[in-house]
Amino acid sequence: MGVNEKKRILLIGGSGLLGRELRRLAPDLIAPSRSELDLIRLDVLPEALDHYAPAIVIHAGAMTKTEAVRSKPAEAVITNIAATAVIASAALRAGFRLVYISSDYVYDGDRDGPHSETEPLKPGNPYAWTKLGGECAVRLVPDSLIIRTSFGPRPFEYAQGATDKITSRLYVDEAAPILLALAQSDLRGVINVGGKRRSLYDYALETRPDVQPIRLADLEYPVPRDTSLDLTRLEEWKAKEANELTGRS
Repeated sequence: MGVNEKKRILLIGGSGLLGRELRRLAPDLIAPSRSELDLIRLDVLPEALDHYAPAIVIHAGAMTKTEAVRSKPAEAVITNIAATAVIASAALRAGFRLVYISSDYVYDGDRDGPHSETEPLKPGNPYAWTKLGGECAVRLVPDSLIIRTSFGPRPFEYAQGATDKITSRLYVDEAAPILLALAQSDLRGVINVGGKRRSLYDYALETRPDVQPIRLADLEYPVPRDTSLDLTRLEEWKAKEANELTGRS
């Protein structure tokens, strides 16, 4: 999928797992390096955003490793929350569309899923709290879309997968085309993006037949039990897009 020049899209976080896949799909994306647009440099971030004059910003930049957030909470607050607030403020001032990549971990993973976009939130770890903090700022931007999702590299990156961890995780090559299309849509608010509801072990088996089954109780760090997603809004959007495409053909 190419990028229309009339819709200049700035990608923040282009060096991450998702960012690399988005750049592969759409080479015309404006994806500055960290030295060109550093989320921790709050003082120069507005000027950097003005320099690129985007029509759409896909904000996929964040500290994502849970242990890094635990060990460097001050940096996580700046990178994941304060920088997102600055970007949201810039969107309000400059009028660009803001698409924020959030996490399925903002849901209450102790409750059975699938979780809907409208239910109360209960982040299960410090990383998830920072993503919810970012969401709070983005919510104030009228033309914005918050995407709650979960994705990983292909093949599955670990040797073990929990049989009692329930998820809607996608592989990044499955997630990226959906996220790019949503970014260029007129959809606003919050939307869940994921795949079928299954255990993390079954998800892992799809690309790594040698993965070993474990239980959540065997893990050294807490992981929410069920962060599967209600995909009703996503399926309705897909159906609408398919109908419009059929009508145009």
